[in-house]
Amino acid sequence: MKISGVYINSILISLFFFTISCRDKVPDNIQIDNSGLESISSQWHITNSIPLPNSVVIKFIDNYDKYSFWSSIRDLIFFNGKESQIIFSSSKDKIGDVAISGDHSYLILGLHSEEYTIKLFYIPFTIVNGQFRLGEKLEIENLVTENIIGIKYIGNDKFILLGTMEYQIITVQRKEIVSFINEHHTIDLNPGFGIQLVNTNDKTEVLLNSLDDIYKLDATDNYSTLKKIIEFPNPQLKPEEIKYAYRSILYRCTGNLERGIFKKDSLLCYYKKVNNSYSFETCDTIFVNNKIRVSPKDLFYFQIADNNFVYASGYGTIICKDLSDSKPLNQNWSTIINLNKPQVYSYVYSNGEIIAALDSIYIIQEKKNIDDDKELMNRSKTNFFILVDFPISSSIYGIAISDLNGDKKEDVYTIDIYDNNRFFNNFINFEDPYLSNTTEKIGLGGRKNKEGAFDLDLGVVAGDIDESGTDDLIVTYLDGPNALYINNDKGYFRDCTDEFGLNINIHRSESASLGDINNDGYLDYFTSSYLFTNRLFINIDGRKFSERTVESGLKSEYGAITAVMGDVNNDGYLDLYLCNWQKENNLYLNNRDGTFKDITQESGTGCGKMKRSNSAIFADFDNDGDLDLFIGNRGTGNNLFLNNGNGIFNEVTFKSGLGSKYFTYGSVAADFNNDSFLDLAFTNIKNIVIYFNKGIKDGIPQFEKFTEPFLNQLHNSEATGSLSSIASLDIKNDGDIDLLIGQVDGKLQLLHNNLNINSKSNNFISVKVIGSKSNRSAIGAKLFLYDRDKLIGFREVNSNSGYASSDSKIQHFGLGKGMGTYKLVTLFPKSNVRQELFVRAGSHYEIHEYEGLSENYFILYKNLKRYLLSNEFFFEIIKILFIIPLFYLFVFLFKNSFIQTRFPFFSTVNKRQLVKLGIICFGTYLFAAIFVRLINYIYPSNSDWITNSRNIFIDDYLAFLVSLASIPISLILIKNNESKKLSRINILDKILKELQGFYHGEASAMNLNRLSLYLKNFNTIDFEDTIVLERFKSIIDEYNESTYKSLIIISDFANLLRFNKRFLNEESTLKKISYGIALYIEEIRTALSLINLESIEKKKDYCIEQIEKLKQEIVKLVRIIHSNVNCNLDEVLEIINNKFSDSQREHYRLEINNRTEHFTKPFIDKNELEKCISILIQNSIEAYTDCRLNDNLIELNIKEKQGYIILSIKDFATGIKEENLKNIFQEGYTTKVNGQGFGLAYVKEITTKYYGAVFIESNLGEGTTVNINLKTI
Repeated sequence: MKISGVYINSILISLFFFTISCRDKVPDNIQIDNSGLESISSQWHITNSIPLPNSVVIKFIDNYDKYSFWSSIRDLIFFNGKESQIIFSSSKDKIGDVAISGDHSYLILGLHSEEYTIKLFYIPFTIVNGQFRLGEKLEIENLVTENIIGIKYIGNDKFILLGTMEYQIITVQRKEIVSFINEHHTIDLNPGFGIQLVNTNDKTEVLLNSLDDIYKLDATDNYSTLKKIIEFPNPQLKPEEIKYAYRSILYRCTGNLERGIFKKDSLLCYYKKVNNSYSFETCDTIFVNNKIRVSPKDLFYFQIADNNFVYASGYGTIICKDLSDSKPLNQNWSTIINLNKPQVYSYVYSNGEIIAALDSIYIIQEKKNIDDDKELMNRSKTNFFILVDFPISSSIYGIAISDLNGDKKEDVYTIDIYDNNRFFNNFINFEDPYLSNTTEKIGLGGRKNKEGAFDLDLGVVAGDIDESGTDDLIVTYLDGPNALYINNDKGYFRDCTDEFGLNINIHRSESASLGDINNDGYLDYFTSSYLFTNRLFINIDGRKFSERTVESGLKSEYGAITAVMGDVNNDGYLDLYLCNWQKENNLYLNNRDGTFKDITQESGTGCGKMKRSNSAIFADFDNDGDLDLFIGNRGTGNNLFLNNGNGIFNEVTFKSGLGSKYFTYGSVAADFNNDSFLDLAFTNIKNIVIYFNKGIKDGIPQFEKFTEPFLNQLHNSEATGSLSSIASLDIKNDGDIDLLIGQVDGKLQLLHNNLNINSKSNNFISVKVIGSKSNRSAIGAKLFLYDRDKLIGFREVNSNSGYASSDSKIQHFGLGKGMGTYKLVTLFPKSNVRQELFVRAGSHYEIHEYEGLSENYFILYKNLKRYLLSNEFFFEIIKILFIIPLFYLFVFLFKNSFIQTRFPFFSTVNKRQLVKLGIICFGTYLFAAIFVRLINYIYPSNSDWITNSRNIFIDDYLAFLVSLASIPISLILIKNNESKKLSRINILDKILKELQGFYHGEASAMNLNRLSLYLKNFNTIDFEDTIVLERFKSIIDEYNESTYKSLIIISDFANLLRFNKRFLNEESTLKKISYGIALYIEEIRTALSLINLESIEKKKDYCIEQIEKLKQEIVKLVRIIHSNVNCNLDEVLEIINNKFSDSQREHYRLEINNRTEHFTKPFIDKNELEKCISILIQNSIEAYTDCRLNDNLIELNIKEKQGYIILSIKDFATGIKEENLKNIFQEGYTTKVNGQGFGLAYVKEITTKYYGAVFIESNLGEGTTVNINLKTI
């Protein structure tokens, strides 16, 4: 394969990753699968290899003739075809890009300085005998404020320097004295477009590319107009999906307006102009040597030659393809050579040679020096601060300070953009440089993507979002939604982003701010977006957020970095300030109706375009009781605005002594020296800048830079990375403010304030403010400190300040030289409650919006409201609603006669018991639910909280199941209770009493007989006779009102009788009889409840059948009772004889006649019969005692007659008067002097119970006879 006539262009574009990485680093040793390629590429070989000592090439710069220029991070390398020469080197600055003039007589060198500034140099050069000689450097004024994307020579001694969304045109005037004309232009496109230079060989053509498009800078108007020329298919820069390249450049383009190769991460696109339009061909995989699959993601550098070949180099391999063949873009690629290097950078000469470079330069023809030994700990004392470097390798941006676990000590949470975030519990133990990180344990490690790598997070803000009493966290992400972490009040966090409705792609959010926008007592949430619109979310009762961006008037396009809230016009409502990167900043006034008004122009706080504002602070720098504004800008000079009290500001930056330029990231306002004036501290890439506020002069605070020896000390600490965020807190509660500083690619640093250790003074007051009706974090609360009616300090509690961080919410006041007592006034935002307190110097205070019951009321109200409106409570309602039909199903069972007949026990539950059952059911549920929550609160499962896992059985179903279980348990208890009641009465007595109605001639038996008679003669009865019809209806009514109820009782008692020990052998029979009686009486009632006679007629035969079956069941029941309730008469008589034996017969003689074993057994209980006979004999004995006859005979005669046993007890005493006989069986009636009147009444009751009878005959002076008639079995 011969290459000739090739005119080659540069293949590399920007080094955008300089803003992220600061290390000279060889890429990881990743290679394309090159198995079997050596033989294929054998026609190419390395003819020369020239080592590059201490340099690793990262970019091809330019070439002419046999010379080429390369660069590493810090070295510029010249190669003359045989040997290399380092022509420029820097120990601190890093090479951004280099461009060679058209006549090859000078170069333009761009550097990234250690301070992150940009330096530009004009350097003439000559080449003599292959040796490169530099002339005197001339510095060119730099107008680009952020990053060197690329430098390109565009002809006529003109160069373009491309920065981040801006560019500079440099015209070199080479006269006796070289001079420069500089023109600055901004690129008004979304920063997510990531504009870069296209590699093109046309020296006058300036092409820029984004991820989707190619733009051209028009040379006819001196490159001031940007026009879109090419739009690639399948655009990725959709507003809702726009992303940003952070670690590396994901897309590269080489070519011109006629054709070119464009790589989007893993997608390769070839475009070609055909007539006046473009054709496109794309692929996501290419095939090398027809068998090796290679992803374009692994190819970094492309070059299109005039012979229609495209060359690409990647992980150690150089490949090529002939673009003129007819094969698809992904086919017909061939390997030139495999260098077995991690990464190579190649260039093709017109003579057919290929030059490649990494740690050596290779001529190919056809046929870390990273210092990892850094000091871990560096401490030295200054007048105020002790510097502590923690040996924690990190890339920290955001820092949050708050008591996150409720132990009354402030904790620290840091955001590592690339790695695991860190949580330091009780940071007071900072003397231990190896801080213990518990982030993963408590759920704050950070969000991971599908590959398991951490998503890029940056900022953090702390505040009590759910009003639970402990701060929650919002972490901002550079892609995707921000993350909301809700605290379980124990210091364990759950990602509740979805749960609170925040799963919305913010498109690079660097800052979030919390504040009660509408003064409803809940913290609302505003977040900035660098690539899309900012967003406002309103907090709904502490349980979810609702977006109100458009409705509030805060919809934007792009460019925002930081957002802070503060009440600038003192109307009690929080206003909003936005720091923008390209556009001017914005101040929005809260209209108090949920909307905002942009008052940037009238307030005078816009700062102008391209200020690159990173941080903002609302604070009272002049101690006049309103919020002033400090803006930290990157390389363009900071701004200080003083508030006139009504939201109109005056800029006093230079008058206050803050006019110097810095590359400001994070910033903090606090009284570091306790002189009662707020000072400033901010990060400046490689150092900290601190300004002390020396007091007010002509109404303007006067700031003085505090430099020695502190800043020198900080430089000597050799921070490996760039300083980013800064946050303030009083670590040891000793009354002076300390600072935490985060570094990117560095370490965590602490500036511990040594003021009160050295001076041992107590000239401070510390205040923690706690809301209840207002938000619990008290954000928006205002504190005024007075010394004899003179205001000496004003603070407003905020959620975030500076850049991407959240300071301690404990308010600190320095008192200067003053001591003694001061008046502190606190105003709360929602309630307008004014708390006044006299405070003493050197003290710490907690100020509550309300105290005691009032505070508890508002806290309980919010928590209860949140719970009642939560999904959890909704689920509880669902469970209760499920319980209700189950309970009413039981009610149905209770009322439904069909069920009652098959489950007779239901009929024993009355309405009162049913109400009690309902109360037990729901009461049990509430008790179990509360008990489970109480146990979870006392013994929380923190791991379940973090993972949002639940013990479904305990948390969701236990109370429900216990409630359901309470129904049968309660039924059992009711049953047992009824059984206990029944155990205190004689079931046999009750059932015998009810059965009396079904003997011949009794009411119930007669009702059934009449009903049966009418039904049997139904067709012959004249129902048109009103009297007959009424009589029939009365029979039916009697059945329903009397007979039916008696039979229900008999059925129930028959069921209960089976538990009587006397009837244990009849248990199953009694159960069937009970069921049968209940079934038949219900069937009869149902048949008789039909509307008309015609319907009854159809059912009459069935009804007659049921009546007969009912009678049979009653007969069966009676027989069972009779067969189990009887006695052996001889045994009873033997007992009687023994009881009244001869030894006891002093005044009487008992004679028992007709004793025989052939008598039928009487239907009566043996004990009850013995007691009845004994009562009658005892009465006779007492009758003889009164008359004292010679022969006191008592006769007990027995005989059987017509189904009865007749027992006759006869004496021959004085007898009973006739007028007493009619009342003789009444309870309490007696003719005896000391009698009780219960004996004969008992005999009457017992004989009647067993369907017998008792009669008495008596003649005065002749004696008395009592006859007991008992039925036989």
